[in-house]
Amino acid sequence: MAKKISLVTLLLLLFSLSYSQNLTATYSIKREITGLPEDISVEPLNLTGLYYKKGNRIISYQKADYLKTYPENRIIIKDYSILIYTDSIQNYYAADLDSLVMRYRYSQMTGENQKNYFRHFEMNFRKWEITNDSAYMSGLPCKKAILYYFGSNKTKYCEIWFYDGIEMPIGVLNLINVPGLIVKAYFYGTHETYDLIDYNTEADIPGAVFWPKEFNEPFKKEPDLKLKR
Repeated sequence: MAKKISLVTLLLLLFSLSYSQNLTATYSIKREITGLPEDISVEPLNLTGLYYKKGNRIISYQKADYLKTYPENRIIIKDYSILIYTDSIQNYYAADLDSLVMRYRYSQMTGENQKNYFRHFEMNFRKWEITNDSAYMSGLPCKKAILYYFGSNKTKYCEIWFYDGIEMPIGVLNLINVPGLIVKAYFYGTHETYDLIDYNTEADIPGAVFWPKEFNEPFKKEPDLKLKR
């Protein structure tokens, strides 16, 4: 009996350690501009994605590198005006694996409406389809996985290439139950492509990173991501 208890304790410890591992990751992001007339084309906007995980706290956000090229809130081509986000830091996504609470701050093009949101979630709310596709990316052996919109097995939410040798329980954009370190991703809703630039599992991450000053503003509750029982 003592051996069985020791084995269970060891397994629980290993599970805890895998989730307590620190992780930082940097991504190159290409954001497509859609819905344009046929005679107008614009190169995807360049952003940098930053991801931080310390123990059971996670946050990711985007830096708008394209503002160096387009400092105004619009791109004008052939008298056609395209509105763009002008926040230098955009779209905070944070999660706490202890309290199972997610927080969001969405960038807006205009207006001063409520920007902060939170919701409770369950890790098994999202189910990934792991495909048989495999490839080396960024020097890592990767597999391909697909996430569909909840309640659908046809409409894709995103596709990722991941490395299962590193834990990433919550990914960029608060993706739930990610099967490993995201090396490449495409989001169908936002038309964004993420490519991993580098990562570090030994970085010392300051705690302040996980609560930006914008989070001091009020939060509005969104529906929970929980399975019906």
